[in-house]
Amino acid sequence: MHDTDDSRQRVACRRHGRVLVISMERANKRNAIDRAMADALDHALNELDDDHDLWAGVLTGGTDVFSAGSDLTAGGDYSTERGGNTGSSGGDGASR
Repeated sequence: MHDTDDSRQRVACRRHGRVLVISMERANKRNAIDRAMADALDHALNELDDDHDLWAGVLTGGTDVFSAGSDLTAGGDYSTERGGNTGSSGGDGASR
């Protein structure tokens, strides 16, 4: 994982009982997923998967748009250790 301070600012996580609410926080780019966003989402989803006190997760976007998808200006290498390949680099997104 390429975890940076910048990636942590792209996603906010809040716990509500046994639910983890994961909010994408890149409204100026319509929540387009770049490397930092992919790393932040990977971190949040790994937390959800690893914490047995969490039973469900909710992924949210902004008030105007959920997500524009992959940030095509960022190069598209969004492979994560546990999540597989996503973004414009290809791959089917399936875990291996």
